[in-house]
Amino acid sequence: LLRRMLGPDRVILIHGRMSNALREEREGELFTSSRVVVATQVIEAGFDLDAGLLVTELAPLDSLIQRAGRVARRGGRGLAVLVDVEKATPYIKEVVEVTKSLLLDDPSTLERALRDVKEAREALDNVYTLSLIEELVTKADPLIIRTVSYLRRLRLFSLPPEEEFMLREGFYVTLVVPEVLEKLADSGAGALVKRIIEAIEHPGERGKDLVFEVREWEKLVSLIEGASFTLGFDKAETLSRLVKFSLSVSYIRENNRRVVKMRLRPVRPREGLKPLRTYMLSRGVYDMELGLTLREAES
Repeated sequence: LLRRMLGPDRVILIHGRMSNALREEREGELFTSSRVVVATQVIEAGFDLDAGLLVTELAPLDSLIQRAGRVARRGGRGLAVLVDVEKATPYIKEVVEVTKSLLLDDPSTLERALRDVKEAREALDNVYTLSLIEELVTKADPLIIRTVSYLRRLRLFSLPPEEEFMLREGFYVTLVVPEVLEKLADSGAGALVKRIIEAIEHPGERGKDLVFEVREWEKLVSLIEGASFTLGFDKAETLSRLVKFSLSVSYIRENNRRVVKMRLRPVRPREGLKPLRTYMLSRGVYDMELGLTLREAES
């Protein structure tokens, strides 16, 4: 709708389900001319924006301070509009509810927090009270216990424990987009990328192993990083339908020389996905303009 109203070149979409290369390209466009930016919370920090208008959904106070801090950053006047939400996702419900109550009681809280560090600290203390922190810690206890138990059972020169290790609750994987990988391939690495694409298009029943010289891998690694993104997603079964192969890389010795071995293994629905692993997306599920959308993930 915004693109129809303002023109396709005036609106930029930025979110966490885009390849790193596309996000970097979009981020570079932010500083070339006046634009309308539609973004998720990825834009809260690390962007030196000077916005005239912010329209944002309700979020924890610390996030709102970060977002509103992008308005009139270099002086002048600006406007921030907060919109209420039905669900707190992806944030913790209790934190959002306390933030909402605080702002309803005193609508000037956010503006004062932006102007004065002491005011910001006091406002955040009013949100993250001792009782709320204790409640959050209680909710996190099972994950903390599992994490500590896993770390205590690690032994030098021994295989790690069988269960999966997660630093935080949720499902986090790295996804590589084959279409973006092809697009990024230049003359120096085009033949190497072609080998990968051919392997995923004609994998055989058990997948394929590819061997690269170290110098070849050094050309490939930046392309693979540009064609990938890390996704936190709690619907593992749904996500498994969108990926085609698991991808792992290791250094090995072959014929008395050090080489890089890439293993591509088919993902079978009954096996599911594993956190902290890398997977190759199936063709057609990633939109080169919009990224990986929720509609594609849930269809």
